[in-house]
Amino acid sequence: MGDAQELLDHEDNNANNVNDNIYNYHNARLQCGLVGFNMMDAIKEGDGSRLVRCFKIVLLFNYKFKHTKYAYALLLFFAKVNALLSAKDAYLLVHNRFINKKGKKAGNIPLDLNTEHLNLDVKKLLNAMGGKITKAAAQRCAQGITVTNTVIDSVYQECEKSHRSGYHGAKNSDESVKSIATDLLQGKVFDCIPGRYYPGFKNFKSNIIDIEYRDFFAWAKNHLKQWKGIYETTTKM
Repeated sequence: MGDAQELLDHEDNNANNVNDNIYNYHNARLQCGLVGFNMMDAIKEGDGSRLVRCFKIVLLFNYKFKHTKYAYALLLFFAKVNALLSAKDAYLLVHNRFINKKGKKAGNIPLDLNTEHLNLDVKKLLNAMGGKITKAAAQRCAQGITVTNTVIDSVYQECEKSHRSGYHGAKNSDESVKSIATDLLQGKVFDCIPGRYYPGFKNFKSNIIDIEYRDFFAWAKNHLKQWKGIYETTTKM
């Protein structure tokens, strides 16, 4: 057992001497950040096609790090879009994912987030009832919340008042950006200098979707075979 551990440590040291694991770490972090920003921008712009392209990377990422439930959900999503749904339903699944309540450019939010906002409004109404809450009253609140919000929005417009923005932003991020940029430049994190590594990440790969694709395709085909017997496939026109 000791000889095996020494051999592994020796291989790790050789890998560290050849690779710059600090460079790999920040390169991978940059990739994750760019994918995340791309997804957020696609949501704001209501660009379903671009969001789906990002989902392909997220699928591989989730599979690599064994987030099996998320990987399963995304694979099923692609199966529905490309095989299980009609052309009309597939189009709606891709593009009918956003809502723009204010009509502003780049002002879209996900539909599920809007549903969470509605649920929060319903909870506020239920809390206001106190001990008088009943099942029938809760149902009336839920059924009338959309109309209630429409009335409230019309009152705001007539009074020329505006709702607070839902986006969270720093008051002044200049200092934070300058501090981070200074640390990165001083550390020369984007210059490849073999032999460097962070203590907690001695071996770090640069490619965030570096996976064994044979295993991935076998996993995907296994699920596709299962779904073929469960779902009725359609022919797209």
